[in-house]
Amino acid sequence: MSPPPPAVNMGGKQTAGVAKPVYSHSSPSASDRTVAPPNTQEDNVFCGSNPFDACILCNTCFIVPERTNYVELYFGSYHGTITKPGCYCRSAFAIELRQVKTDLSTFDMPNTKVLDSRGSPIVVSGIITFWIVDARAAAIDVANPHQYIRDQAPAILKRIVSMYPYESDDPNVPSLRTETSEVTARMRDTLQARCTVAGIRIESFSLNELSYAPEIASTMLKRQQAEALISARRAIVSGAKEIAKDAVEDVGGSMTAEQKAGLLSNLLVVLVGDKDVTPTIAV
Repeated sequence: MSPPPPAVNMGGKQTAGVAKPVYSHSSPSASDRTVAPPNTQEDNVFCGSNPFDACILCNTCFIVPERTNYVELYFGSYHGTITKPGCYCRSAFAIELRQVKTDLSTFDMPNTKVLDSRGSPIVVSGIITFWIVDARAAAIDVANPHQYIRDQAPAILKRIVSMYPYESDDPNVPSLRTETSEVTARMRDTLQARCTVAGIRIESFSLNELSYAPEIASTMLKRQQAEALISARRAIVSGAKEIAKDAVEDVGGSMTAEQKAGLLSNLLVVLVGDKDVTPTIAV
């Protein structure tokens, strides 16, 4: 028997689908994987796909497993795509088979240093979940779809993250810490627009690591601690005022204005102070 036609693996794990149309971001179902893209010509016949298949001596049989497509090039031109698992027989002459895996894949991006919208250096990374929806585009229109998404993703991550501050005191200003869903949806949609040409559908683009860069981490930690302390003190003082006011109103009916002022002052010292109080008696 003749040797099998050359098969080119287009990368590691991937997933199946559509190329030129706009993709939805729902989880891939079984029906999504069986519907061929509009620009795909299915070639799922066992034998007789091209005239050379008539020469039985030049044919070879091969198995197409689940979640795998084979793109056929006939004299260098696109001929069809084998989209269904099974056994197939093709001529080894003038036919090239390019294998495209169509299972879900993830890409864990390394930590990247980025400046946020306020110029503060932060460390951020992301996890991308994707699958190939158009085997023809993945095999022909780009050299390697997995490398393509690895090259595009860091640029998208840097551009989108740099549009937001790491954190904001104004609740009306979105930040990376409070508006994670908005940021990730924007990154996913932007990356999807870039990857459509490669027949890739982006399921999710999530932030994994998000922190200040080491050179400013200690300074920003002190600032956060100071803000937390100020907020706590503000709450303590506000509560102490209410408690002291109520106490003076309850027990100060027969007291002079000077005695009320002294009682109020003593209560505030006791309530606001952060150390244990030592009672003293005037002799």
